Amino acid sequence: MRRRWTVAIGLLVSGLFLYFAVRGARIDEMLEALARANYLYMIPCVAATLLAFWIRALRWRYLMASIRVIPQGLVFAATMIGFLANNVLPARLGELVRAHVVGRRAGISRSSALATILVERIFDLFTLLGLFAVVAAVSEFPMGLDRVALIVLGIGVATLVLLVIWHLHPQRFVHVLLRIVPRRFRHSIEDLGLRFGEGLGVFDRAGSLILVGFLSLAMWGLILAVVWLSILAVSIDIPQPEGAMVALVAIALVTMVPSAPGFIGTLQGGGTAALLVFGIPKEQGLAFTIVFHATQWFPVNAVGLYYLFREGLSFGQLSRIAEQEEPEDRAGGSRLLEREKPSDDA
Repeated sequence: MRRRWTVAIGLLVSGLFLYFAVRGARIDEMLEALARANYLYMIPCVAATLLAFWIRALRWRYLMASIRVIPQGLVFAATMIGFLANNVLPARLGELVRAHVVGRRAGISRSSALATILVERIFDLFTLLGLFAVVAAVSEFPMGLDRVALIVLGIGVATLVLLVIWHLHPQRFVHVLLRIVPRRFRHSIEDLGLRFGEGLGVFDRAGSLILVGFLSLAMWGLILAVVWLSILAVSIDIPQPEGAMVALVAIALVTMVPSAPGFIGTLQGGGTAALLVFGIPKEQGLAFTIVFHATQWFPVNAVGLYYLFREGLSFGQLSRIAEQEEPEDRAGGSRLLEREKPSDDA
């Protein structure tokens, strides 16, 4: 039942965004813009995308270092399988999949791994807004975007404060949660809440936090370059780098919303809305989103499939994994880790 509701909500959200993106657009003009696109830009886009995912995995590795030091290859494999799952499962359930994969292989709690993924999202938010602020300082942005940035920043700060409180006072925080949830869920909430708190140990490691910040800048800088190149590929003439920055922030924010598999609809809605701010017609905006979507979808799925089959998993298992509460074999995961110990901390 929960699964059906998840799928229904994701499809509804994507449908609404897609309706906005295509409403009033001339599909023949969009296809013409795609036919004229310079697809040689796809080569550096794919390279930058895969490098960004490698950095994303490295950043996640350092976020999990307070729980256990895990080999980079293992973390990268879990990351790519998780994002492959995001492309075939609704509502970003791939985040649960990658937490499960790394938890099963490394013998750690999936709840702890999920906590580090939430911290990832906080770093993503602050990094994007930081880049937005730098670009805004040297460029002219359309009216109203600064207010949107402030609202999102406020949400991010509030979430960060809650996570820090959770980390500093896990027992008290969980106790408060237990007072507001139904009695039949309290036992599982208490267990998951404490394990989730374990994954927030990065707040005790100032050096790791600084390093994670630099890795976040590098990763999002690469993704910004991919957005810029995708805009160039379809010959859209807008001020740069502010045009690419607005498109990146819009796409990043709307694709955080639960949606259909592969962010179909949300990405198109966010991308076309961002370019409309600069007076770009929907036809060109849609062409841009399709090119950018391709730079993310095809390389991620190709590498994700490689690791999926290497791990002996199937598409059917991805769906079942997303609904499990904890890794199936934590002890087995520890034995697998012993066969893949890192030679150093890099």
